[in-house]
Amino acid sequence: MCGNNIWDTKTHTHTHTIRQSEKQNGKRQRGVVFTVIKVMNRNIMAFTHISKGMRTLRIKTKSIINVYAPPPTEDGEETEKEEFYSQLERPYDNVPSNEMKTINGDLNAKLGREEISRAIIGKESLHLISNNNGLRATSFAMSRNMTISSIHFPHQNMYKQRYLKSL
Repeated sequence: MCGNNIWDTKTHTHTHTIRQSEKQNGKRQRGVVFTVIKVMNRNIMAFTHISKGMRTLRIKTKSIINVYAPPPTEDGEETEKEEFYSQLERPYDNVPSNEMKTINGDLNAKLGREEISRAIIGKESLHLISNNNGLRATSFAMSRNMTISSIHFPHQNMYKQRYLKSL
């Protein structure tokens, strides 16, 4: 059963089901995709469209929120950023407390090594100082007792710019 299905493309391969976001002006922009191994299809409880760059996949005991923050977010309107995080709050907060929650994607954020956020992001960031989007991501994580695992643990610097595992 799938709720709010606003998926432009649902592709099947012999091993996977791929769900992609809609096209805008003939191009896929600001979108997200879920690739689900077919044997897991029976465990899917819901696919939900939240916005252009945000979808959720709920499987038994786990909810995954896949996001792509609207570019250019650092120079973007403050209201656009506020709307994005407001949209992110709703699906995250609505996941039952007994389920694992994961946020994957691109928040267009630079997370720094500020002392105040060490418990959330660790000390392994590539950047010394967070940008505005990094502060927003860190604030969101702190308010929900989350860990930003993509930079919490040591990685070689060459991988830190593109390693996007969670929030």
